[in-house]
Amino acid sequence: MSILEKPRVTIAAVIEKDARFLLVEEKTRRGLRLDLPTVDLQPSECPLMSCARAALGKAGCKFMPKSLVGVYIARSRDDLDMTILNFALSGRVGSVDLSRAVRAHMRALWMSAEELRECVETYRSPTVLQAVEDHLRGRRYRLDVIDFEAKVNLPLVL
Repeated sequence: MSILEKPRVTIAAVIEKDARFLLVEEKTRRGLRLDLPTVDLQPSECPLMSCARAALGKAGCKFMPKSLVGVYIARSRDDLDMTILNFALSGRVGSVDLSRAVRAHMRALWMSAEELRECVETYRSPTVLQAVEDHLRGRRYRLDVIDFEAKVNLPLVL
C-alpha cells in the first residue's frame, strides 16, 4: 500500500480564550500557513495525550481536552498529496506562554473568528475553519466516543 492510500491521522486542539482562538503559523513548502495546534497521532499515545502535546509543544499552552468537536477527512494542501483524518478536540485552557513554540520556524498567535474567516487561503488544512465554526456552534461530543486501548490512556494534568 502506498503513502497515498494510507490516511495520516492527526489530532488538533481547538483552543478558545476570551473569544479568540490559538493558532500556529508554520513554514511549509507553500510558504507560511496557519493551523490549529496539531500533531500526528503516535502509536503509543491516546488522542487526549496527543492533543495536550500539540497544544504545549506547538503553542506553549497547557490544555486538557474535554470534548470532541469533530472528525474531519481532507486532502493535504502541502507537503505530500495524501488524505488526512483529523480529530479536533476542545477543552480547558491552562497557562499560556506563546514564546514556547518548539521550532524556530513557527509562532503562535490568537485570532478572532472574524479574523479567521478573512484568511481562509492561508490555512495549512481546509479543516481549520470548519473545526472553529463547529466549536462556535457548540458542537461537542463526549470523549468516550473515541475508543482506544486502556494501556495508552495516561492521566492528564493541567
